[in-house]
Amino acid sequence: MINNDFITIVIPIFNEVNGAAHLIADTLALPLRKEVIVIDDGSTYEATKRILTTIKEKFPEVEIISNKRNLGKSASIQAALKQARGNIFVVLDGDSELNPQDIVQLYTALKQEHARLASGIRVIRSGVRSLSFSQIVTKLAKRIFGTCVHFFYGVNVRDILSGYKLFYTDDFKNHTFSTKRFGLESDLLVATLNNKRKIVEVEVDYFPRSYKQGKKIQFFDGIEILHCILTNIKLDRSTFQTPFGILCLGIFLWLFTFSIYNLHANSSSTSDSLPNNFTTVNILYNDRLDLTNFIPYFHSRRQKSVVTKNKEGIFYAKTPVINGVLAAPYFYVFDHLHGINNVSADAFLQKDYETYYQSVGKYYAALVASISVFIIFLTLCALFRNILYSLFGTLTYAFGTMTYSTASQGNWQHAPSLLLISLSFYLFFLFLKSKSQFLIVSISMLLSIATLIRISNIFFFIAIVSALFFYKPYRSFISFSLVIFFPVLFIWQGITSAMGIPSGYHSEIMRSIQSFNLLHAFNVIASLLFSPNVGLLIFCPLSILSFLGMYKILNTVVTNKEYVQPLSIFLLTSVVSFVLLFLFNSFWWAWEGGYSWGPRLLTEAIPCLIYLGVYFMYSLKEKTARSIFLTIFFIFFLYSVIVHAVGVYADDNDWHSTYYKAGTDRMTMAWQINPPILWYYIMQRKVYFTQKIIKTSTGVKIEKSYYYIDPLNWQFNKIKTTARLL
Repeated sequence: MINNDFITIVIPIFNEVNGAAHLIADTLALPLRKEVIVIDDGSTYEATKRILTTIKEKFPEVEIISNKRNLGKSASIQAALKQARGNIFVVLDGDSELNPQDIVQLYTALKQEHARLASGIRVIRSGVRSLSFSQIVTKLAKRIFGTCVHFFYGVNVRDILSGYKLFYTDDFKNHTFSTKRFGLESDLLVATLNNKRKIVEVEVDYFPRSYKQGKKIQFFDGIEILHCILTNIKLDRSTFQTPFGILCLGIFLWLFTFSIYNLHANSSSTSDSLPNNFTTVNILYNDRLDLTNFIPYFHSRRQKSVVTKNKEGIFYAKTPVINGVLAAPYFYVFDHLHGINNVSADAFLQKDYETYYQSVGKYYAALVASISVFIIFLTLCALFRNILYSLFGTLTYAFGTMTYSTASQGNWQHAPSLLLISLSFYLFFLFLKSKSQFLIVSISMLLSIATLIRISNIFFFIAIVSALFFYKPYRSFISFSLVIFFPVLFIWQGITSAMGIPSGYHSEIMRSIQSFNLLHAFNVIASLLFSPNVGLLIFCPLSILSFLGMYKILNTVVTNKEYVQPLSIFLLTSVVSFVLLFLFNSFWWAWEGGYSWGPRLLTEAIPCLIYLGVYFMYSLKEKTARSIFLTIFFIFFLYSVIVHAVGVYADDNDWHSTYYKAGTDRMTMAWQINPPILWYYIMQRKVYFTQKIIKTSTGVKIEKSYYYIDPLNWQFNKIKTTARLL
């Protein structure tokens, strides 16, 4: 005897013929205090039944349990656990693929390593030089499932499918297995990992057999194993715990913002948003991703440059197709609620579906952007644990992104980008505290989709990976992010390329590199900051606090070397993200200037600016300084509300059209001061409108209300309301 423990050895058998008696004899010969239980899982072969009878006569100390029908390996083991007398439990498959002598090695490793579960790593030692098809499949499955466990549980298990598992009985005596057949091994493994128990692996002899020789594992068992791995992922709840009051306030901010955004769904048709809306319509009702069927409609309204043609002559939206896919669920629900269905391209020539779907697109953008408001609030509360500053920062974000949530490009790039990026940064901060592989995988997935929406979003991923690289405690997680991020991009690109969907990313990037001009880049940087029609500091002066926050965190890191704290890493990542995006826009060849009430091209950087601005306010310790900057904050905040509210409710096409028709280049428009866009709409135009879609007994009605607003003289008058049926 080599131990004082008592081991229960369970041998499940189903229709086994050869080697069962010899296996049991070898098991009984082991130098262990043990009991041996053989479970006949409803065998139907007469030969198997005769063998079991012989075993019972020859080895009376062996207990035999017979199931009336085949229950599966997991169910049989669960029943054996309830009546096991040993404090240690081991499963030895009755197919003679494993060597009973290796139980001693498993037991020794369990005790020496102070582990709670010992798992075998199957090694073929019989001199087999070539692998059969079943062995190749098994080896591939072992790699796939092992990678999944590594990703989601953070432990590198070399052979998750090994049937050799030795563990303490009490750990699983009351455990309910989620699998029924050969998923038992994965079930035991993930339960051990979820309970943060140590696992040790030991090489064991493996004598593989073919399906002709009786191997029983099937393809659907692999599905069960994968289902077990994915559905049993458990995260530390404390990582996500948010006080109920914070959640309620966040939901209120979400609904408040959504209602404000929804007051206006500007239906002005532009070449930017039409293709995305029409792609969604084709996905829902015409079972296609291309827009060839809409070409007659585009010609009828003289719309140009809204589509691009592939080599086969099929037209697609210039905007990434994924945007139409993401918007489809919302469009479907909205159409269903308003009784709209089966919309063809020809219907657009007969009814004003364009106005309707432009509005639906804006409502979609409003919903998505307002959800990001909720995420920003949770992030700020997690970062600074101060309700007041979190509330101020969230409202600043809400109004700072107000224009972009309902602008012409909001529904196909800016709104979904803001949601994905804000959620990624929230999860990133949680990851910095918990070091959960699941979170870094989720972040990579979200940012890969964001990059497919808008290529410049890749800089947020680069910033996060850079943070992981420079901080050694997090460096080991880089592989998780890379293995998810780039395959998603390449797989999507491969699928769309195979379908013939053109992509302009490569040509756009090459064109930007080839046309790069240093003087032009400096001009762009200056205009992004100071120009009267797109300048960040003109339309969003609260960003001054963000730049002060950048200085503050950089100074803190340099002087105090507090760069390993989660908050510091998070803020430095925000700085890097903003700088990379800002510099990227300085050399992008098709720089639009973002002349829609501020630097539209920096939209996705707004969350980073909010984090840094709130950090600066939060870091102020002196009462006088805090009072001064709070006053500055409220002045700038009210200014921001006015500016961006004007930007939403005034259709800024008037100002742009004047210079478009005159052939004014974009950079000149950015610096145009006769009149600047703010002066034009606040001091001269003064007419604004809201729009809503109403379902009536006679059909869908699009109602638009016009208002005369003169903020300097406190005048607010409703001029008229127009309505037309779809």
